[in-house]
Amino acid sequence: MTDPTVETQPQKTPKTPRQQLIDDAEYLAGELARGDAVPVAMLVKARPFVETMLKELATAKAGGGDTAKLQLAMIDVVAAIAPVSVSSLRATECSVKTRRGLFSLTRPVAEPDGTDEREGSVAPFSDALVIASVSFLVLALAGTVVIAVLNEHIVAAAKALAEAGLKSCDEAVKKASAGDVVKSLLEAGKMMCAAAVKKLNETGDGGVGLSIAWREALNVIQPVLYGGLGACVYLLRSLHKHIYERTFDRRYKPEYVNRVVLGMVSGGVVTLLVKEIGNIPELAGISAAALAFIIGYNTDLLFSLIERISNALFPKVPDPPPAATTPVAVNGANETPPADPGAGANHQTQPPGKPGAK
Repeated sequence: MTDPTVETQPQKTPKTPRQQLIDDAEYLAGELARGDAVPVAMLVKARPFVETMLKELATAKAGGGDTAKLQLAMIDVVAAIAPVSVSSLRATECSVKTRRGLFSLTRPVAEPDGTDEREGSVAPFSDALVIASVSFLVLALAGTVVIAVLNEHIVAAAKALAEAGLKSCDEAVKKASAGDVVKSLLEAGKMMCAAAVKKLNETGDGGVGLSIAWREALNVIQPVLYGGLGACVYLLRSLHKHIYERTFDRRYKPEYVNRVVLGMVSGGVVTLLVKEIGNIPELAGISAAALAFIIGYNTDLLFSLIERISNALFPKVPDPPPAATTPVAVNGANETPPADPGAGANHQTQPPGKPGAK
């Protein structure tokens, strides 16, 4: 049995193609009438087509005739305001109701008929992209801090070992005779090594080995994070432009996701090319993390870099020139062309299809 205290959402009633077409035409006319959907030049260009669309819309709403004329009129309007379309206008429509709280991604809004007002909107996708950008930034900065802490730990452990070795060396020098310099140096070296081994045995290397392992792992992961951050920054900039111009097309959402993955992979590949990058004057002095961010923002840089390395390692061998052939003009089958009476010692036969100098 159904609990009567639980409020049920009404079922979404699918619209007929005719009703959907009429709704799209009304929405398009309303957005263009506001004057801020497209530039003024586009509005002037589309005005005659809009007038025709409004006439056909009135006829269709009255229930008269076919909707083919209305479709053709809408096609003319959309062609005049391209790349803006009905779907891009709906996706970039800003409404107070679609944003409750910090992110609309976590607070879905339902209409009285049970439909989600944010369906097809750019708002959830924009929020997800912002969250991904902030996540990459926080993780990358946290990795930088952890690496700095690990470096301090490694340096402190190395300093302690060095101090123990120096102390043993001083003791050996004091015990050795003043004239036996070689023996003093050998004894100092042996005692320094013994002190270092003893220090390691006592402290269990103080976690230095684990710190080095974590540092190396973070040095590999960090470029991946910065590459993803660079891709997100590029996509945010691109998305901002599409929202401002109201040209965002939700069909390209998979390309945005692919761009983030490509940025992460590109940032990771940078670690494999660090030595080669150091030989490029334009990129000298740039850290692997900074270069990963740049390549994540502009993946074409990685492809050009790979092409440059590939050409340096495997230079292309030029194709051999084609063998020269002497064309022979034939008047008939198996006939030798008549000799040119004006041919002299400097006469040259022109290849077929190549005009001579005039």
